[in-house]
Amino acid sequence: MRLNARGIGWVVLLVTGACDRPPPARSNDTVVPVTSLPETVVMAPVPVAPAWDTAAGQVFLVAGPNAEQATVIVPAIDTGASLDTVRFDVSRYRSMPLDLFVAGRRVGAGTVGARVNLDAPEDCSAWPMVRITGASDTSGAWTVAFRADLFHPLGVDSIANLPRPDSLRLVSAITRVAATVPGDTVDALRGIPFVVRRAVRATLATGSVLVVAEVERALNQEANPVQEHMLLLAERDSAGAKGYRRGYFERTTGGEESLESSELLLLGTPRNRTQPVLLLARYLGDGVVYSLLERSAAGTWRLRWSSPYAGC
Repeated sequence: MRLNARGIGWVVLLVTGACDRPPPARSNDTVVPVTSLPETVVMAPVPVAPAWDTAAGQVFLVAGPNAEQATVIVPAIDTGASLDTVRFDVSRYRSMPLDLFVAGRRVGAGTVGARVNLDAPEDCSAWPMVRITGASDTSGAWTVAFRADLFHPLGVDSIANLPRPDSLRLVSAITRVAATVPGDTVDALRGIPFVVRRAVRATLATGSVLVVAEVERALNQEANPVQEHMLLLAERDSAGAKGYRRGYFERTTGGEESLESSELLLLGTPRNRTQPVLLLARYLGDGVVYSLLERSAAGTWRLRWSSPYAGC
């Protein structure tokens, strides 16, 4: 992954959102395209995504080239907007207190400072950048920040850090779920095994275990290589007797350079909400889109919001 906050062992976050549940109701198997490159093919119906949940605040920040700079993301800006046409007034966020997170952990606090001038190429678009004061006092690198006291984070474990027997069992469960995902229309990839690129798991307040994973398979023909990328979220109840069920997926196919990768920025529950949300950075070509996924009481997930594309 390309951007600054890659320190999170995605294992995969989202995800974060996965691979093996039998086709439940149509809404549970939604495949939603985000801003994607022309070669990317998204398999599945396209729903209308609702707006950002204001319980998560009016703004969030993503760590910049160092811990003391951050990109300001304003969810109120229309998903289809071109950022190079938007006038940003970040002065309203000056002195705003922040909680700093890595995936499901709060690692410190900071405060929004002055704007940083960017010298971006003319054919690129970007969110504004600001200085963050106090971030150097955190216990480690941070990836995303929200206004203080808005989120109760849910810690995640990377599959890469699990004991080998546990990681092998989890990989097996993820690939079984992936094999049941509908919309497999690429004949050349049928029968080719799935590979778990990265994954994380977390225990929700209900006791259910959530897995957010990135799953891939590829046919490396020299003349016409084909790859498939899947974002998969799967859950099992606390007892685990029935195994993992698919809660959300997105499937894309294309060339290696056109496929996205995802990074889990935060898994947590906003204040005054009972269900968790998952914030992802989705890297597409030379840019990024941010997406918020929301869990329902029934244990399924949906795409609630995606940002405009920022990049070249």
